[in-house]
Amino acid sequence: MVRSCNARAVANLGIASALALFLGACGGGISLPSFSSSSAAPEPGVEPEMPASIRADEIVGRWGLASFQNPNDRTRTEVQAKAQCKQPYVIGAGTSAA
Repeated sequence: MVRSCNARAVANLGIASALALFLGACGGGISLPSFSSSSAAPEPGVEPEMPASIRADEIVGRWGLASFQNPNDRTRTEVQAKAQCKQPYVIGAGTSAA
């Protein structure tokens, strides 16, 4: 005879197994019928790609980082950026022609 706590554990295991089988069938490539009457909307067309405003060869070189919000800070920021030119970010030309 099965005790009640064992019966509950067996029932929980059975429910978990059934749920796992049901959810596993959803991703396994099984196609379930659709009950809706509407047809699928067509995919929108691909929008044309916008042309780049900066060419790739224009960014090749040695660059530093500087930023200012107030126009009065421009000269101070430029002086500090020039002082940091010993550690520039170097951007080289890539090998692909994309």
